[in-house]
Amino acid sequence: MTVRPTLRVFIDETSSHDDPSQPLMLTGCVSTLPKWDRLDRKWRTMLAEKGLDHLHWYDLLHGEGKLAGSKVEDRIHLVEQAEGYIFKYVTFGFCTVLSAADFATYRDAKGTSLTSLLDSDYGVSFRVAMGFMHSVLPMAVGGAYPSVYVLVEDGHENSGAANEIFRQYKKQYEGKERIVKQVTLVGKDEFPGTQAADIRGSGFLMQELSAMEKHYQDITPDFKTVAEWNVQKKSENQLPWYRLPLKDGVLLDLRDGLILSKRNFAERYGSLLSKYFWASSFPPKGQSS
Repeated sequence: MTVRPTLRVFIDETSSHDDPSQPLMLTGCVSTLPKWDRLDRKWRTMLAEKGLDHLHWYDLLHGEGKLAGSKVEDRIHLVEQAEGYIFKYVTFGFCTVLSAADFATYRDAKGTSLTSLLDSDYGVSFRVAMGFMHSVLPMAVGGAYPSVYVLVEDGHENSGAANEIFRQYKKQYEGKERIVKQVTLVGKDEFPGTQAADIRGSGFLMQELSAMEKHYQDITPDFKTVAEWNVQKKSENQLPWYRLPLKDGVLLDLRDGLILSKRNFAERYGSLLSKYFWASSFPPKGQSS
């Protein structure tokens, strides 16, 4: 009897609050339940030792909140410690990337029959995230039909789209074909997993803004080698990470369905794996925060 792997995915959004000209990104951290339990214990111990109850990237970067008055060097050390736990206990992750210009083109296009909430910038981004979890995640873990439970940070004004998208997804896919079993909105402070996604998403946003997005390796469009890529990246001391840009073709396909079909997803995303996950995401020592 084949045992279906059970995975938990924590998703957080990045950049939409501070600067509308920056891309909206949804960052997902994927791992098994035992690994998440270990990260949770390590993370909470780390916070308790620092007199903290949560980590927010904004506070780490600017020295605000409970980190007000802290030294840059101390915050760098805290980020390095947190990222060490992410690398050790997160199996792999993904980021959707939607630029303001591309979304404006999509928004102004005619013919869509979806609701305004699902057609929001967050809505189309989450639909691509669902497509990734439905189409690629099973191959990434080497199992045909894993059970995936998703916890989504609820801070975005359109994060309610996640519940509606999942409701429609359940209608479209039944039985073992339905990879995603549950989607739950949660507060960022409630789970180390959402805080980890916040930190990783902010690091990837810095890469996007510094034009590092061009440095991605191709994998075969049918994704047959995804599991092998994951093993290889881990052996090279790099955490496998997948970049999902929402360009014109993807957005046009989304007008015709809730999420991209497996075939369309494979055609649209043949270049997914980032080589630069472990690039520094925090100002180097001596640089102003």
